[in-house]
Amino acid sequence: MTAEIAVMNKLAVALATDSAVTIRQGDSPTRIYNSANKLFTLSKYNPVGVMVYGAVEFMKVPWETVIKVYRENLGNRSFATLEEHADDLIRFLDRPNIFVPVGVQEETIGAVARGLFVMIARRATEKDAQNHLDKHGAIVNDLAFADIVQKCIHKQLKELQGIKRLPHLPRRYCQTLLRKYHKVIEKETKEIFGSVNLGRGPLRDLERIVGEFCSRDSFPRHSGIVVAGFGRDDIFPALVSFKIEFHVAGRLKYKRDTDHKAAHGGAAAIIPFAQDEMVHTFMQGASPDYVRFQEQVWKKGLSSYAEKVLSLLAKQTGTKSESAKKVLGTEYQSWIKFARDEMSDWRLKHSAYPIIDTVAELPKDELAAMAEALVNLTSFKRKVTRGEEQTVGGPTDVAVISKGDGFIWIKRKHYFELECNPHFCARYFKESYHEKEKQ
Repeated sequence: MTAEIAVMNKLAVALATDSAVTIRQGDSPTRIYNSANKLFTLSKYNPVGVMVYGAVEFMKVPWETVIKVYRENLGNRSFATLEEHADDLIRFLDRPNIFVPVGVQEETIGAVARGLFVMIARRATEKDAQNHLDKHGAIVNDLAFADIVQKCIHKQLKELQGIKRLPHLPRRYCQTLLRKYHKVIEKETKEIFGSVNLGRGPLRDLERIVGEFCSRDSFPRHSGIVVAGFGRDDIFPALVSFKIEFHVAGRLKYKRDTDHKAAHGGAAAIIPFAQDEMVHTFMQGASPDYVRFQEQVWKKGLSSYAEKVLSLLAKQTGTKSESAKKVLGTEYQSWIKFARDEMSDWRLKHSAYPIIDTVAELPKDELAAMAEALVNLTSFKRKVTRGEEQTVGGPTDVAVISKGDGFIWIKRKHYFELECNPHFCARYFKESYHEKEKQ
């Protein structure tokens, strides 16, 4: 996990990210390293930056490599708007490219199928404690277990079909994927459900579950990509973020997640990504967990109150009033909504809006300081909270992007000393100079 922040007003956008990366491999202990790079320039010539969070690789290739290869392919091309810059990056990832060889696509589908099938198997074994899974997640002890498994398969398929389909994928993408990776999915089916006597229908549904997952708005293990800055014709900064899962069967599984653009009227913003609870607490004056707990207490207390009122009415009248029960149930739900809206409006008016009004007036250096402070606040909270992994930490990288100055590093870690590597800077700026000479 990670913590990343964008702080934006009409003048500029500041980006800040921590350096922690969490590595989990099977049953091995979790390892956390504080040296990952998550903030990059997206172009050497245009004021555009990119942050990454979540999964650290795209199809087993580090995101840092992917972004720098894209930047090399981009060259000195520019786009009228920041949104067009972001869309060009997605087009680059969506077409067949060097990052998605056939073997890796097959491994990806195998891992997707295995994960879905193990989840179904665990659900089934929870319903029948006499059966269990082996260390690989495969079902053992067949008995009369097939009916339970079939019901779990059917339920999983219905759940996925109830999720919105990704609009950029062709209507027949699911069928294309299943034809292409039939043998891969069949292998995983045999490993997990080989001992269960499933009919043709459930076996076909298992394949459909994989296809539906790949084409629906479900992103359990995604990478987040945040593109921010200015297009050629943009006067004010903008930000676009995406969730990206994988590239299989010739198409990228992604969704556009967040859009924000400053404008003449203002539109300052503080936008957190990944671990965002401390930013919401700072902005709202109360943690999201506390707000949810508060609502649960209201519901529990009012429900108990309604039951006592109904009990008293029953004692006085000698009968149970269904109409009174219905009225009280409706009233307490209405009160919950009223209280929730009132509390939310109060937090916005007295906490969030004053902060946003201040952000709207901040100069570039203060935007950077605020973005860095919010990342550090999240890191400190994780550090001092017992029982929580230190999944946010390490040096904080900070950059400010403005129309006039472009992409400016405020803080940046290096794994090498720049003074000892003059050829690095010479090559970087030499390439930029030659590209401009060609224009």
